[in-house]
Amino acid sequence: MSTLDKEILKILLNPNDGKRSSEILSERTGSPISTIQRRRRQLEKEYLELSYTLIIEKFGWRRVDLLISTTSGKTDTIANQLLEREEVVYVGKSIGEHTIALRAEIIVRDNSELLDVLEEGYGGSERYSVERNRPCYRQEEVHTKLYY
Repeated sequence: MSTLDKEILKILLNPNDGKRSSEILSERTGSPISTIQRRRRQLEKEYLELSYTLIIEKFGWRRVDLLISTTSGKTDTIANQLLEREEVVYVGKSIGEHTIALRAEIIVRDNSELLDVLEEGYGGSERYSVERNRPCYRQEEVHTKLYY
C-alpha cells in the first residue's frame, strides 16, 4: 500500500468529514483526479465496505444502549435470547467492568417499548438485569479513533 493510498484512506475514513468527492481527495493530497479515481476504485474493491446509516430519529425512533449484568455463566444464552427480539439490533460481550457482561443496542419508539424489554428480562427463561436498572442512552458519538 502506497503513501498516497494511506492518505486517501485516512481522508475517506475520517468520520467527521462526511462523504468525500474525488475532487476533494485530489485537492487534499495534491494528486491528479485521474490518479485519485483509479486508486480509490482499487481501495474500494480491496479494502473498503460502503454502508449507510439510517437516521432513525427522523422516524420517531431512538437508539438505546443497555448495559447488562448476567449470572451463573448464562451470558451466551441471554445474548442469543436478546438477539431473537425484534427491537435488538446488536449484542456484544463486554470486558473491563466486572458487573457488565453484555451491551445490547435496541431501537424503540417510546418508553413503553423500552420498559417491555426491561421487564421481560426479569421474567424470561434466563434472567438478566440492566446495570443499576438505568439504561445508558447514547447521546452522541464523541470520536471514532482510526488506527493505521
